[in-house]
Amino acid sequence: MEWWVAKEALRLHPPTPLMLPHRANADIKLVGYDVPKGSNVLVNVWAIARNPAVWKDPLEFGPERFADEDMDMKGHDFRLLPFGAERRVCPDAQLGINMVQSMLGHLLHQFWWERRSMLPSTAIPPARFAISVPAQT
Repeated sequence: MEWWVAKEALRLHPPTPLMLPHRANADIKLVGYDVPKGSNVLVNVWAIARNPAVWKDPLEFGPERFADEDMDMKGHDFRLLPFGAERRVCPDAQLGINMVQSMLGHLLHQFWWERRSMLPSTAIPPARFAISVPAQT
């Protein structure tokens, strides 16, 4: 349960939206496309995270989606690839996971978080930063 929020944050906002290039070592057919031998192939992690065929309500922030299964973030489950996969996984993936978890914990501890009212009578125009976070004293 403690990793749900970190996993969901990394799913919606992967540190690298495109994985490192891979070179096709043979002529292959990939998702209906012919990829000739020697071509560079990029995996779009950002698009996988927003694909409705892979995730239910992909644009919604829902950490509870990880409640039913223990999904690996280190490249073994190809639905969640924030740090790459297989031999090209980030060597500091565990450090990155720990830092995200620590940062989220510190943010939750140090600030009071509240949702702004979005009633039609009090609606505000979109702004660059639309959340108020007063420091906890």
